[in-house]
Amino acid sequence: MAEILFSKSFEVIPEKSDLGLYNSLYSFKRDLILFDKVVFPNLDKFCRHLILREGKKNPFEVQLVVKELQNLQEKGLIRDFRLDQNHRLFDGLLKSMSDEDEMLTGLLIGMAEEHEKGIVNLIRNKSSYIKKLKDEKEYDRVYWGLISTLEKLETILVTKLISFYEGVDIVDSFPVKKMQITRVVNGEGKETKISPTKDTINKHNAYCFVLNELPFPSDTTPWEAIVDYRSDADNRLRISRMRTWMQKTLKDGYSEKELKEEYEHLYLEFENSMKYHKIKNQKSGLKVFVTALPELVEDVMKLRFGKIATGIYNSIFTATLEKIQLYEAEASSPGKEVGYNYFANEKF
Repeated sequence: MAEILFSKSFEVIPEKSDLGLYNSLYSFKRDLILFDKVVFPNLDKFCRHLILREGKKNPFEVQLVVKELQNLQEKGLIRDFRLDQNHRLFDGLLKSMSDEDEMLTGLLIGMAEEHEKGIVNLIRNKSSYIKKLKDEKEYDRVYWGLISTLEKLETILVTKLISFYEGVDIVDSFPVKKMQITRVVNGEGKETKISPTKDTINKHNAYCFVLNELPFPSDTTPWEAIVDYRSDADNRLRISRMRTWMQKTLKDGYSEKELKEEYEHLYLEFENSMKYHKIKNQKSGLKVFVTALPELVEDVMKLRFGKIATGIYNSIFTATLEKIQLYEAEASSPGKEVGYNYFANEKF
């Protein structure tokens, strides 16, 4: 199954920076239930900003977050895309685009550059800005506000670069609706208007919707448990089914409302089917247990270990049979297209 990446930025809430850091870090666990790897624009630079502004106020939290990010990079779960070192790549990207896409991407690049200059200016003239704003907390809000917007802009640009140069399937965490550029002739000449196209979902909208239907694993859930869950053979089949369904919704031109309604319908159908399967299994399992219990007690009292061993074997056989029955029930269940999310919600 082809790898799918997820481009994302790191969120910092100035008023609650320590809480924001934890929330942002552990939100990656949910991302990794659905995606193979999370990509960040200029993550190393962001960590430097973090140490610069939050290092003295929340030293333990900042140290923990930076160390955890380094560990996740070493494990190959997250990736730092050094946009600042690959700026020349934009030339080839822009040349490959239509006039409309080139104009929109050019606007994004220009806005990112302006925000970068604004951040540098804030750092260089910190004391004068604090004096002007009359409050260091207000300075922090402006500082992190600029960085947050820059991160979002760079996330969109990283998605475009990776998709174009690496040919990898990548989803943007800040899905932008496809824009339409029109030239309008008025009394003063030609005017350019940029407006969203009709309410049709794209790949980014669809994946972000499905992601939001997944649970947030707890802080104590190890990263390895997330990877193991996604790597499980049964779950790989389930996620393949869900991707196939999503491709169909994109091909059929679903709106956001239609995607939401169909997902909820499929999920409810699958959930009800699994409930019925569990009730059916519980009844048959209870019958076996009630029938076997008196005989098992008698065997223990008379030390019939051979028979007990046979009983244990039968228990293992029963468990295997139950798993086979689950496969059969799932394969024939309506709504199995979203079964991956159903089992993820049960697991985490």
